[in-house]
Amino acid sequence: MSAAISFKTKLLLVVSAISVLMLTSALAFRWHQTDMLLKERMLLRTGTVADFAVKGWPVDGVKAYVDWLARGNDIQYAAFFSAKGELLYFSGQGDQAAVKPSGEDIFSLNDATYDVSRIVLKRSGEQAGALVLGFPMARLYSDAREHTLAGLLVWFIAITLIVASMYFALSHYLEPLKDIYTGAQRLAEKNFSYRISVASRDEFGYTAAQFNAMAIELDSFYKELQEKVSSATSELNKANGILAEKNLQLEALNARLKELDQRKTEVISIVSHDLRTPLTSIIGFADTLLNKDLDFSADERDRYIGIINTEAHRLARLISDFLVVTKIEEGVYRLAKERTDLCGLLSEAAAPLNLAPKELKLRLELPESPIMREVDRDKLLQVIHNLLGNAIKYSPVGGTLTLALKEADDKVRISVSDTGHGIPDEEKEKVFDKFYRRNDAVARKEFGTGLGLAIAKSIVELHGGKIAVKDSPSGGCEFFFELPTSRDRGR
Repeated sequence: MSAAISFKTKLLLVVSAISVLMLTSALAFRWHQTDMLLKERMLLRTGTVADFAVKGWPVDGVKAYVDWLARGNDIQYAAFFSAKGELLYFSGQGDQAAVKPSGEDIFSLNDATYDVSRIVLKRSGEQAGALVLGFPMARLYSDAREHTLAGLLVWFIAITLIVASMYFALSHYLEPLKDIYTGAQRLAEKNFSYRISVASRDEFGYTAAQFNAMAIELDSFYKELQEKVSSATSELNKANGILAEKNLQLEALNARLKELDQRKTEVISIVSHDLRTPLTSIIGFADTLLNKDLDFSADERDRYIGIINTEAHRLARLISDFLVVTKIEEGVYRLAKERTDLCGLLSEAAAPLNLAPKELKLRLELPESPIMREVDRDKLLQVIHNLLGNAIKYSPVGGTLTLALKEADDKVRISVSDTGHGIPDEEKEKVFDKFYRRNDAVARKEFGTGLGLAIAKSIVELHGGKIAVKDSPSGGCEFFFELPTSRDRGR
């Protein structure tokens, strides 16, 4: 909206606003001074009346004296309080319940009556009480209104004269600015032949002369620019083609950098969190054992050493998982295949399981005849151990694990099922992602890197197979993986 207002109008508004602000400030300051002066006069007059009233205080006839004071000029009411602050006598017009023995401050007064309080002393010098005189503020407020109205009238007349005089002055002295504005419009229309007449030697005349010189320079520059633009356009088209190709290369490089940065962040997060826990336990118990001031029994020492041993093996497994994932991502993880009896491999995987703590049962479902395949025996055993370990972790006390091997439809299928609580459908695909951990009570209690199933998936895929999870008929979940069938079967 301000862009549509002329410069003269803007200047007039600014000057008027400054004038209004300054005059208003002066009027407000003057009003404040007048108000303070009137109140000071009121304070002096009422204080003098109250002092004379106390000096003429009678020994007897206090009530009559209070009534006499209330009938005085400019006194609305009179009240006498005891030394304990109790109202004894009140005379005049007013709300006696609102009257206080302490009086009021005239400079912070908000009502229509001003209370002045004075201490009344006995002849012995003891305090007899307090006299409060109420003075009406109508005259003070009337005088203040008169001063305010007079000030507003002067303010309005001054503002009107300032605005009118500024309007006529600006209309006369800014007339040359219209010619400059018209010239600027012609330049915007690329009419570089337009010239402004120089009618004075002041700032506007100097600006007009400079404008004409600028128009001449622009005319010459515009013609040269058109020639340069036409020649540069062809070169720009060539550069755009090269830039597009470089952008594609840069996007690919940027995607690679983001991937590397994400991997770095993941590794740092895992190292700072998962490796710190076993290291803290190892260092803590080792320091405890090395403390010569502590006397441990043989059982306690063995238990601490056992914890250190367990945490050290756990640390070794974590580091091994990190190295395996790194090799897989870099494409240097290789299989050492050999002919292996899968039935014997599953029996070997089930042999060292510790099922006693949770009173679990293991059911093996294996074919009667051996099934021979070209596989990496150790790595496939690692996959089965990982699936069995997860099944033990999530199985309830007294549950049942099932390790099965089947061959059908040109595929070999190995499955591990449990009787736990299962896995929600929305998490079935995520469990094979690197560093993914389920958000449940068991996962929060058990430590791990979230790499086991990701490594298992990579090993199975290197064998040409696939791995998945589904709901088990027993109520838990069933992890299974399938390997391509070899025509060579041993008997």
